[in-house]
Amino acid sequence: MRIGIFGGSFDPVHAGHGMVANELSQSGLFDEVWLVPGRINPFKVGREPVSSEHRINMARIVARKCAAVRVSDIETRLPEPSYSINTLRELVRLYPEHSFRLIIGSDNWAGFMNWREAEAIIRDFGVIIYERPGYMVPDSLPDNVSVVRNMPQMQVSSSYIRDAIAAGRNVNFIVPDGVMDYIGVHGLYTDNSNNNGK
Repeated sequence: MRIGIFGGSFDPVHAGHGMVANELSQSGLFDEVWLVPGRINPFKVGREPVSSEHRINMARIVARKCAAVRVSDIETRLPEPSYSINTLRELVRLYPEHSFRLIIGSDNWAGFMNWREAEAIIRDFGVIIYERPGYMVPDSLPDNVSVVRNMPQMQVSSSYIRDAIAAGRNVNFIVPDGVMDYIGVHGLYTDNSNNNGK
């Protein structure tokens, strides 16, 4: 199968993540899209995410609503720090019957060549870019890199959601119902401290 790998902190997963995964899973580019919650983004330091278990569970709530979206916990089982090239190579080792391509937002494409072994990711796997508001993708892209245009876009971030929940604001329309219920049950993001929940 052709698998799209959509990684991120997903801290928390929100409607924008679900929309991208669902749309790309139906685009004809992939047979399935796998959400891959990571342990630590090497470019984001200073704030401890909630536990991997919580972030995987929240991603699974979203995936259950999409016919061809799955969740993989592979990055939480790999050594830190989390590099996409290591994840992709381990996926090939575990699932040689599948082919894998990396899915990133246009915001990440701007700094993609700073990623660990970025050229190897492009050469050996390929990259699919989805547009995000405010981040243009150049018309000229390397071989094995393509952009999906005219997808629905949602300008929201996990950091905004964390701050909103900590402030007691209603985020019901940008966080899926099941995820919001999970956050409430486990007391996640109730303040701006490094809260791993219960």
